Amino acid sequence: MNMLPVVFEEREIRRLYDEKTETWFFSVVDIIQVLTQQPDYQAARKYWKVLKGRLAKEGSEVVTNCYQLKMAAADGKQRLTDVASAETLLRLVQSVPSPKAEPIKLWLAKVGYERMAGRENRNRFHPSLGSAASFSRIISDMNASTLRNRASAQRRVSANRNVSLMRAGK
Repeated sequence: MNMLPVVFEEREIRRLYDEKTETWFFSVVDIIQVLTQQPDYQAARKYWKVLKGRLAKEGSEVVTNCYQLKMAAADGKQRLTDVASAETLLRLVQSVPSPKAEPIKLWLAKVGYERMAGRENRNRFHPSLGSAASFSRIISDMNASTLRNRASAQRRVSANRNVSLMRAGK
């Protein structure tokens, strides 16, 4: 496995590339640190520990699909770290209330696009995420989520307008 960290909004996110499965695995705590906007790594670790326990109690597949791989820590030592594929991370991101959720989803989708383009032209792009089928599923899930959010927002606006009209006696 090759470790190639990547930067998202000035924060380093550790990731490993598994050549056998052609999949990137990202450090879950690094993603949580970005989502919660925590400057302290230990606080992000504690947040992940609590969230992981809550998701496990709920029977979420997200925790089941996380693995532990050795990654370089801040002190330079190799330590076991919870990692997940982009597909799993997209599901995890939905569990964390954060204004950074949408930018992370778009970033993960971009990394997936680069992976697909890399298959066509390996000299132009670096390998990224899993298969084209999983990327399709990711984009489909994101589109469905966006449509649901827009529909909910439109219903709220319509309901607020109706309440205002009722109060005005129209």
